[in-house]
Amino acid sequence: MPLQPLEILLVRTSARSERVDTLVNRLITRFEGDPALPFARPVGISVRVATESFGRLLSAAQLRSKRVAVVPLIDDELIDCTNDQELRTDLVAFAERTGVNSAACRFFPAGLIDNWFTLFPQSVQALLRGQRIEDGSLLAIALMQECVAWLRGADVDEPVEAFKVFVSHAKADGTHLAKRMISALESEWRIKGFFDARDIPPGSEWSEVLVESAGRSAMLVLQTDVYAEREWCQREIAIAKRNDVPILVVNVLLKGESRSFPYLGNLPTLRMEQGAPDDAAVVAALVEECLRIENFKAQAALMPAPVGTRYSARAPELVTLLPTDQRIVYPDPPLSRAECGLLPPTVTCVSWRADRRNPAGAPSMDDLVISVSISDPDARDLQSRGLVAEHVDLFWVDLMRALFACDIDVAYGGDHRASGYTERLFNLVRSYHRRGQHTSTVKNYLGFHLARDLTSAQRNALRDAMEIVACELPSDLNGLDETEENRGYMKARAFTAMRRKMARESSARIICGGKTAGFAGRYAGIAEEAMMHFAESKPVYVIGLLGGCAALVAAWGSSDCPTIALNPLDWQGSQTTSRTALVAQYSTSSDGSDAAMNLHSDGERLRDWLQESSKPDSARYNGLDAIQNLELSISSDVDNVLGLLILGITQRFGQHPSVSNQSRLIY
Repeated sequence: MPLQPLEILLVRTSARSERVDTLVNRLITRFEGDPALPFARPVGISVRVATESFGRLLSAAQLRSKRVAVVPLIDDELIDCTNDQELRTDLVAFAERTGVNSAACRFFPAGLIDNWFTLFPQSVQALLRGQRIEDGSLLAIALMQECVAWLRGADVDEPVEAFKVFVSHAKADGTHLAKRMISALESEWRIKGFFDARDIPPGSEWSEVLVESAGRSAMLVLQTDVYAEREWCQREIAIAKRNDVPILVVNVLLKGESRSFPYLGNLPTLRMEQGAPDDAAVVAALVEECLRIENFKAQAALMPAPVGTRYSARAPELVTLLPTDQRIVYPDPPLSRAECGLLPPTVTCVSWRADRRNPAGAPSMDDLVISVSISDPDARDLQSRGLVAEHVDLFWVDLMRALFACDIDVAYGGDHRASGYTERLFNLVRSYHRRGQHTSTVKNYLGFHLARDLTSAQRNALRDAMEIVACELPSDLNGLDETEENRGYMKARAFTAMRRKMARESSARIICGGKTAGFAGRYAGIAEEAMMHFAESKPVYVIGLLGGCAALVAAWGSSDCPTIALNPLDWQGSQTTSRTALVAQYSTSSDGSDAAMNLHSDGERLRDWLQESSKPDSARYNGLDAIQNLELSISSDVDNVLGLLILGITQRFGQHPSVSNQSRLIY
């Protein structure tokens, strides 16, 4: 897999700080993506967080990315810390080392306190310092500016190249706004603004000037009441779009438009009042769009371009199509089915991640149902990998998109908590749904206690997005009083019954993350689910990206069984005679539903089954060889993981000839 153009490594202490937590979360959503906005077009730059093992995480980042920006968030805890002395020492040594700022690695300290510089005995320039860093917006702007300059090839000792912004406006009602915006850009933000009345030389063709400066400028559109009516404004938009110029639309309508201009769509837009424009919000959105496009261009430069393929920094639309276009690769997320239906059928349009995973194109697998298991691992496990909870949510969205792109149906066993995985899942389904034709659907399996509590209103709200599969309570528990003493045991049995039903009714299982302690079932759920699918002679894909129980299951294939995932359920409270008897009954239930499930005695068999995943003559073969399965279990590169996953599914279940088995180990 190719390297990523750029990765950001934040450095902070493990001490809990609401201020630093907020900064970290805002930087992740700004640079990598916001899981709450799955259809926004993100910048797509990975962000990792080092609270320990700085050297190890930096080395891993350098294996994944061509450039690594190290950004320490320097507060009192980092300067005075006692628990994180090793982190502090490694960071200072890194800053002192010769050649820290190079083509591959640069150092951008962010001073959250006035005396931040006491951490470094030598002179180091801060990215930002003091109170200006509070809300994270200014820090993000400064870091984005540096990253754009770096991606454009600026040397380390050069000052940040000022952005040149073409302010597109209608003279009838936008000149005063353009002048005010240019003044703010130049005086406060080191950004040079220009527009035709002042900076384009007399006798010059403005379109040629715009095209010539496309690689080092951006366009700020002031959408006033008459803007869409002006032919010159329309031409400016069309030319900028065709040349991948970053564009931000600032909506400053007063009364409204008699007719909107359709090609102002497919662009980031801000709504602002003419009397009180928020300069910082405009600059942040504009610089973010510049970085998104520069990062995509850098990504495309690292990819071999097949004959007939054109990389476009925006999703294709009629105004940007060329007569010679055969295949267009555009930034994620994938277009909805409705958008794809508006484009000529002679042009193949592929999102960048889908192209990177499988340039040959994945087949449609609309008869395939794959069970997906993903849940939050222990926070400490995430921390050791440079991850936080937001990364789990982002991976969930990316994983679902990858499966939906192949028309794979998803089986998922999850509850219906607000803003949880299930809610985001059915929102994604609705976006990619095409009425009257097959769509990637979701079967939501619920244990009897969850299905029983689901209201009619909740069921009706989900009818167009997923099928609810209610699982029955095991028959030998019918009539058992649901007392407080019995409730934990009944819940554990319900989860086991649900997982067994999913194993019987789906073709394969994907596991990722998961608890290694404090789980509600008899065993860690992800371990139980893997075991059940193997027992049904079905493939399992073990992803170790998030750590947790899935990483332990992966280790099963080559070492002794990890005991942490094997402990029977330890219900809280005293072990009464009745409860002890119920626990003992778990493996010998009268209906046989749980009798075959015993991770303690079946550990060696599970290890054999994991090894069968790489053997083409086995029913448990998942389409990947031993090296690829190892890579799937240890890789920390999201695109690499998803690429291997789709490759395995394609080779195991697809109908067309497989793509190359070769892959580069990235971890």
